[in-house]
Amino acid sequence: MPRIKKEKPKFIVVPDTNILWFDNKTFPVNPAFNEMCNECGEILEIELVVPSIVYGELFFQQAISANKALDRATQAFTEISDISARLFSHRITKNKIKKCIKTKLDRWVLDNKIRVAQVPINSIIWDALIEKAVWREPPFTYDPKDKVSEKGFRDALILETFIDMSKTEGRDVSIVFLSSDELLRKTAEQALKNDSRCSFFDSIDGFRSYVKLTGEELTKKYINRLLIRATEKFYKKNDETCLYTRNEVFAKLYAKFKEYFDKPQNTELSLSLASPSIKWKIVNQPKILIDNAQFAEIKPEKIYHWSNQLTYSCVYREDNAGSSQMLKCADDKKLLILRFQVTWHSFVKSDGRFHDVTLDELILKSDSFEPPTDEQIKKFGLTVGGD
Repeated sequence: MPRIKKEKPKFIVVPDTNILWFDNKTFPVNPAFNEMCNECGEILEIELVVPSIVYGELFFQQAISANKALDRATQAFTEISDISARLFSHRITKNKIKKCIKTKLDRWVLDNKIRVAQVPINSIIWDALIEKAVWREPPFTYDPKDKVSEKGFRDALILETFIDMSKTEGRDVSIVFLSSDELLRKTAEQALKNDSRCSFFDSIDGFRSYVKLTGEELTKKYINRLLIRATEKFYKKNDETCLYTRNEVFAKLYAKFKEYFDKPQNTELSLSLASPSIKWKIVNQPKILIDNAQFAEIKPEKIYHWSNQLTYSCVYREDNAGSSQMLKCADDKKLLILRFQVTWHSFVKSDGRFHDVTLDELILKSDSFEPPTDEQIKKFGLTVGGD
């Protein structure tokens, strides 16, 4: 008698731009996203849907990056011509670059069988959307301290696309929205709170963790409870019993990686650029961001292994105590970012209660010490001015 092959659960995965964004523009998208899809594809049947606005933002970001490189190349040819007293030039145009980038992105879409979902122009209630824009209701933002960077229109179109796709999807499938933009993600979650098929995650790792638990044949409700409880078992504000506080995790990190905290210049990609005699002074109160707990494996039975990422960030400037003038502009400062992975395990009973929560390893995953970007200053809530 032939064996019955177990069907994989079907998931539609919709990523926001911030999930696909990657600093190295030689890749069409973040390689970690493709890796996650391949890994999770062993457990799930994944269908990728990219909102057309997200595709457009990726296209724009890649084109801007290439155009900046073209401007530098043009300037270099001008300098060569001036030096050699002979005209040199290239034949590259910005339109040609755009065509090549579109071909690259379209190849990624085709190779991964991605459906690009168009903005549902005819079904959007524009009067209501305009009203939200005027009154800065989610996903539009209002910050009286930062009126220049108010945003929301592209996010609103991504949201409308996701809502329309979910409402018109008639199959019995799970629908996932991935976005690190908390406001957009929470707004989408509120809009589709009555659709039990929809789930929302803030990162690639968050979804991967969920999928690994799905592979353990646990129910969706139980998985969500476990993830919430694991996050709180590792860190919960004002809870002296959580692992982070009880085991003095940061003190252990500092003791183990003391050199990185005390001599930030040692973390630079090119140590030859920094003088070892330069001393650095902390400008702001250091920030520590603790991500949600991520599931790793169950080994042995009922022993659940987890990990949390901790990100330490702090702005420094050269300590010119002997100088009559202190440098106070943001360009003269550097941002130290240390990313740690903390692994731990616990015995989990069938009712979801955690016992014997135990710290395992402290690992430095990455480090950098470079001038802070506007995006980093905003992300980490940093202050870069003054003493």
